Amino acid sequence: MLLLIIMAPAHAQTIWDSGSLSFSHTLSGMEEDMMTPLTSLTRGNVGPLYNSVCEGFPGAPSCVWDGPCNTEWALGSISDWNTLTYVTWIAVTNCGPPGLVGNTYVCHLIAEDIYVEVTWTNWGAGGTGTFAYTRT
Repeated sequence: MLLLIIMAPAHAQTIWDSGSLSFSHTLSGMEEDMMTPLTSLTRGNVGPLYNSVCEGFPGAPSCVWDGPCNTEWALGSISDWNTLTYVTWIAVTNCGPPGLVGNTYVCHLIAEDIYVEVTWTNWGAGGTGTFAYTRT
């Protein structure tokens, strides 16, 4: 009897843990952070962050928003990426995006299996649609 074992190559995640890029979405609302071909983060004048590659503007704020698509988020540092618990973006904000400011999160780009550290520096309210962060 012949036993044939075929093993698929192991898929390794990518950890973006060096360097930094500062991104700012201003009042004009035209800027997007094109992180990869599958993930481009942006925001409308109101509402949550979304990925313009795989979804449209979600509209007014909602605590049940499950976007941005292709992402999951955790409070913490990139050095702990493999021990963090990942949830939707709105869940990690506790349905209060202004609370992001001053905190560091890890964003997992699911399709590419990339982990990125994001430190939020601004979340505009009152119809401004602004936001800013620094990421690895």
